[in-house]
Amino acid sequence: MSRIEQEKQFAMRVATASRKWRQMGDQALKRLGLSSASGWCLVYIDRLGDNPNQVELARTVGVREPTIVRMLAGLEKSGLITRSPDPEDARAKIIALTPQGTDIVKQVENSLRMLRHDLLANVSDADLAAALHVLDEILTARAEWKDA
Repeated sequence: MSRIEQEKQFAMRVATASRKWRQMGDQALKRLGLSSASGWCLVYIDRLGDNPNQVELARTVGVREPTIVRMLAGLEKSGLITRSPDPEDARAKIIALTPQGTDIVKQVENSLRMLRHDLLANVSDADLAAALHVLDEILTARAEWKDA
């Protein structure tokens, strides 16, 4: 197979794997009684750490700010997060998990950890490191393309 064909196959497989990975993650969230929107919001609030603001969370989740505001309103109403004014920007809100939200994120992360472990069980440490390297190269190149 030529280099051009390998690159095309790689791109197609990464896209397919990404969609399927996300679908399996969504199923894990559903088993815990969470919508994918709410569940991923909670996960990324936790993963971002240091009480992210709404703009940062919207960027990470990949939605527009009005969408994240609606999602956060539902999570706040459910008692899973709190929002407070950002001391550095009065227009922004800082988001924090409540103890109940933290408990749910622990369950979600445990379920996602088991999913990752199952999916990668037959991948050697060396192959996983190589795959991470390739993905890092793609992300670096993407940043260069974006800046151009």
